[in-house]
Amino acid sequence: MIDVLLDIHNHLQEPLISGEYDSWPSLRQAATDRAFEIRMDLYSSVLGRPFQDLKRRYDAFGGNMYFRGIEPSVDGGGWMITLGAY
Repeated sequence: MIDVLLDIHNHLQEPLISGEYDSWPSLRQAATDRAFEIRMDLYSSVLGRPFQDLKRRYDAFGGNMYFRGIEPSVDGGGWMITLGAY
């Protein structure tokens, strides 16, 4: 099970690909942009100097998103990650 969780973690650390970002609705893009800005401001304040990074897949979750588990997919052919705002 730990290998599955590590793979999920590693996948969310990947930088966003422009085509991936461009395919999203504007509301999701705006939430991603805002989460990215907040993350950069937070890291900069902690480090005491400007911090620069790329937008990463986890920025797409916006403000608050919690991992709620892994459950079987609807068709029974695999698994899906369950995320939620609480």
